[in-house]
Amino acid sequence: MKTSRVSLLIIVIFVILIGLMIFQPSYNVPSGRCSETAQTKGNIRFYIYGSIGCPACRNVEKLLRENFKEAEVIFYELSSSGEYVKNFYSIYEIIGEAANETLIPYTPLIGVFVGDKLVSIVVGFQPLGFWKNMVASSPKDYVVAFYPKNGDMETIVISNSETIRLLEQLFSGKG
Repeated sequence: MKTSRVSLLIIVIFVILIGLMIFQPSYNVPSGRCSETAQTKGNIRFYIYGSIGCPACRNVEKLLRENFKEAEVIFYELSSSGEYVKNFYSIYEIIGEAANETLIPYTPLIGVFVGDKLVSIVVGFQPLGFWKNMVASSPKDYVVAFYPKNGDMETIVISNSETIRLLEQLFSGKG
C-alpha cells in the first residue's frame, strides 16, 4: 500500500500532536491529586505485565498503588502463568503491527484504563507526572502506546476499533 507524502505528513503531525498533549502538564489536575471526576473507585485501572524480579516492574506497581489509592492495580506475574506470557507477547505483536515493525518486548507493560476504555499502553517505568496526565485524559477513539526507542519514547497510535477491543480483552484477562 503506497502512502502519499501528504498522508504521511498528516500522520506524522497527528502523532506529534498526540505526544504533545500527553506530555504537556495538565492544568486541570491539582498538584498532588488526580481529577475528582476520573479518580473514583474502579474507574481507573492499571494492568501491569511484569516480573517480581524486575526492579522497574516493582517500582511502577508501588508508585501507582501509593499515588492512585482509588485505582485498581492488577499485576500479572509472567512467571506464574503461561496465559499471561501468551497475552504479553500478543499485545506486543499487535503494537508492533500498528508501528509496522517488530518490537522488542520489555517489562513492565502497562495498560491504562479509564472507565472500561483502554486509553494508553506504556512500556517501562515513568515518573508520577506522566501517570497523572494519563489518568486525566478521557477515553478517545484511539489508543496511544508509548514505547522506549533510542533513549526516547516513541508514540504509536492505534485507531482500529477491533484492534483496540482485542487489546482491552488481553489486558483485562478476557482475551
